[in-house]
Amino acid sequence: MTRTLIASICAPLLACLLVACGPKESLLVTGSLDDIYSAEAAGGYGVSSTDPADVGTVKGRVTFEGRAYKRRQIQLSTDKFCVTANPSGLLSENFVFDPATKGLENVFVYVKSGLAKMKFPVPSDPIVLDQIGCRYIPHMARLRVGQPLVIKSSDNTLHNVHGMSNSNPEFNKTMSTPSQLAAMYYEKPEYKEPARISCDVHGWMKSFMTVLPHPFSVITAKDGSFELKGLPPGNYKLVIWHEYLGSQELDITLENKQALALEPVVFTRG
Repeated sequence: MTRTLIASICAPLLACLLVACGPKESLLVTGSLDDIYSAEAAGGYGVSSTDPADVGTVKGRVTFEGRAYKRRQIQLSTDKFCVTANPSGLLSENFVFDPATKGLENVFVYVKSGLAKMKFPVPSDPIVLDQIGCRYIPHMARLRVGQPLVIKSSDNTLHNVHGMSNSNPEFNKTMSTPSQLAAMYYEKPEYKEPARISCDVHGWMKSFMTVLPHPFSVITAKDGSFELKGLPPGNYKLVIWHEYLGSQELDITLENKQALALEPVVFTRG
């Protein structure tokens, strides 16, 4: 092979490597979508109609019974930047409870099984996770498989972005000035529990996100209420996940065009 021919082949490849061939950083080699969806089909779950006119909704509430936790005051004195950024202090985010309604805020509710081989468009708009005042904002987010995730830091202090999950590889990025990482995306769903991103420098900093190949996940409101909209009729397994209290699973059957109201899902503590 001549030098000219070698150069003509290598030059475009080198240029591609230098610009990273695009803005995304994958967290896993792309797998088959059929493999992704077939994993959730077991147990007799599945849709009974794919007609858009037959979709329904699932509504419910997540509540708490027992001795409530108090949101603790975070000790910020180890980082002067965090102290200055939070003159009124900073409260823990792992248990947000409304005594008036007994509702639990920040609970994920998502479909774990039943949508086998149904494919849904992936949003092109990224989910943006920022570090502001030594907090991850948002604390909880809904991310789709293949959807861009953009991680920023608005803080002029050292953070590290430590991503952990069950099905996708771990990652760890250092950010010490206001900056933005290259967009990345998860390529396998996380059915067991949401993915977690934390800062090892500031142990209270955590963010959680569902990583699913479908849009049927929600985060409970202040009163613990939730609504899954546009769900095809069928048999499903739902996961109700709280970052501190754990998770519950619920089997449901949704009929054509039904507005299904569930009994409250109750978490307890002695």
